[in-house]
Amino acid sequence: MANTTIKFDLSKKEAEKIGRLALSRGLSLNNFFKKISLQMLDTPQNKYSRDDFIKTVVGDFLATNLYTKGFLKDLESGLKKSSYVQ
Repeated sequence: MANTTIKFDLSKKEAEKIGRLALSRGLSLNNFFKKISLQMLDTPQNKYSRDDFIKTVVGDFLATNLYTKGFLKDLESGLKKSSYVQ
């Protein structure tokens, strides 16, 4: 598989912060961005359909028996409106 180069702009301050973060984890900037990008692809919202993801999250909260029906309804409603779950 061929590699692709991705370029984007950061402020000097942002780049310095990210550089320190990468170094604190013993990673080069290239490997740091590759690692976090691949982790984002492996997140639950990318593994399930939107509706399945919402059902899974609400089901996990429901299974704890710690939350009221009102909270769970609000959680589901919020997830449906969220840009995080697309």
